[in-house]
Amino acid sequence: MNKYFKIFISLTALLLVACESNPTYEGKSGKKEIALESGKYDDSPANVFINLAIVYLRKNQIETALQYAERAVDKDSSNPNGHNILALIHQRLGQYKKSEVGFRRALSISPNNPYINNTYGGLLCELDMFDKSLIHFNKTIDHPLYSEKWIPQTNIGICALRVGKLETAQDYLRKALQNNGKFPIALYNMIKLSVLQENYLSARAYLQRYLEVGTHNPQTLWWGIKTEQKLGDRDRLESFKLLLRVKYPDSEEAKLLEAEQEK
Repeated sequence: MNKYFKIFISLTALLLVACESNPTYEGKSGKKEIALESGKYDDSPANVFINLAIVYLRKNQIETALQYAERAVDKDSSNPNGHNILALIHQRLGQYKKSEVGFRRALSISPNNPYINNTYGGLLCELDMFDKSLIHFNKTIDHPLYSEKWIPQTNIGICALRVGKLETAQDYLRKALQNNGKFPIALYNMIKLSVLQENYLSARAYLQRYLEVGTHNPQTLWWGIKTEQKLGDRDRLESFKLLLRVKYPDSEEAKLLEAEQEK
């Protein structure tokens, strides 16, 4: 699994993530995944268990989240949101076959649901099925009532980066930033993409934009170091190195930095 890979999913004001420690972000959608279906599932007995599963998943208490998600499906198997959250938890546990089954069940009930298509796209991307993931991310983008289009656009960019499609990644990340110029996840991945393309002035600019809305983590400091090693700003370079060593001494990036210094 790629170290710098992470998919972002808007679900009940929650972004569930897989793999890389990107900056965190919470969407503004609230419970819009229910509202998009005209309140069809407002009275579902599964909702209380879905909400509890989300709460515990946010706390990274996976086993407890799994128990509530399973109860949600038991209470109302016709509620696609229960299958969706259960599939997400199976994905987090690396149980990909179960996750696939759950997403397919959710989509069999609500095939055009933008949130479920986005989460299923995340699984397909994690399984290196880029073309198939693109279909489901685009269903989210094309949904007329889904407003946070920068989230699936960013997801496509991240997924494209994962499989080395840098031009596709650039295209979708730019689209995401056109829709939301302050979305930290898109800005972060543009930093990474710019370094990979050896466009270091662009990387510096995106890092500055990112720091207006987010805070440093080991990854942003690492890309900042890579950038200033090429651009030659010694003060910035040493500042990034110091922050990485002091704030994140046990991170993989700090270890990489020490390995570089020893050469």
